Amino acid sequence: MIPKLIVTDLDETLLTSQKTFERDQFMACVQALEAQGALFVVATGNSYHKVEDFFTPDQRQSLYFACDNGNFMVKAEENIFANGVAHHEFLDIIALIESHPGFYPMVSVGSHSYYDEKNKEAYAAFKKYNRILNHLNDYNEITETETITKIAVYTEAPLAEIKEVVAAINDQFEGVVAMSSGDNWMDAIYKDGGKGKALLYLQDKYNISPNQTLAFGDSLNDASMMEVSKYSVAMANADPDLLALCSYQIGSNQDQAVVTFLEELVEKGDISFIENYRKERVQD
Repeated sequence: MIPKLIVTDLDETLLTSQKTFERDQFMACVQALEAQGALFVVATGNSYHKVEDFFTPDQRQSLYFACDNGNFMVKAEENIFANGVAHHEFLDIIALIESHPGFYPMVSVGSHSYYDEKNKEAYAAFKKYNRILNHLNDYNEITETETITKIAVYTEAPLAEIKEVVAAINDQFEGVVAMSSGDNWMDAIYKDGGKGKALLYLQDKYNISPNQTLAFGDSLNDASMMEVSKYSVAMANADPDLLALCSYQIGSNQDQAVVTFLEELVEKGDISFIENYRKERVQD
C-alpha cells in the first residue's frame, strides 16, 4: 500500500540547515508517487511568499502548501483558506511576548509579514524566512481586514525557556495555541488551526483516512499532524517531545533522510518497509 496523503515539514526536515534539499530527486519521487494516487503536502511554519523560493512555478502546481503552520493553504497559486488569531487577543499576546527580554515577535498575514525592527539580529532571522517583510512602528497598525495567520517569535533563549513562554501563552489565552518550532523559535496560532487541521481538511476532501497518511517532522509545530497520521515519522534531529509522539524515526535532515525514504517507497511500491524505522528498533 502506498499512502494516499504524504506530508513533510520544511525546515530541519526536508531542508538542510543551509536551506537546501535534493529538489530534483524529491520532485521525481513526488511525480512517481502521485502517479500511484498519492497527494503531496508541504506543511511549514514558513509563509507562502518564502516557500516560493524552494519550488519552481511548475513544481508548485501539483503540491498543496499548508503554510504558517497550516493556517494558510495554497494550491496552484490559489488560497484555499486562512485561519487567524482574533484581533482582540493578538495585541495582548504581543505584549506578553515582549515582556520577556530577548523575545521578538513577528506577525504573518499569509501574503506578507510585519515586524517592528526593534532588534537587528531578530530582523535578520525573520528575513531568512520571509521574502515580503514589511516594517511598521506599532502592531496596532494591523487592521481587522487582515487575517493573522501566525505570530512567530525569535529568541536566542534556550529551548527550556522558550517552552516556559509557550506555556504562559497557552495558560492565558483561550483562543490560541503556542508551541516551540525548532531552535530559537516559537509560534502562536489560532487554536482551531494548525498543520493537523490542514491535514484533516484534505483527508475529508479526498476521503483519505489517518491510516493512509504519512507525515515527516522535527519540532512541536508538527505535533498536530502526527496525531492524524498513522505513519508519523520524526527526524533523527527531532525535538525529543515530538519523537515521543511519533511511531517511527529516520535519519537527519542533513542526510536528506526524507528524500532517501521516499526513494525507498518508490522502489518498493509498498509502505510496509517502514517497520524497519519503528523508533524502538532504531533506538536499539
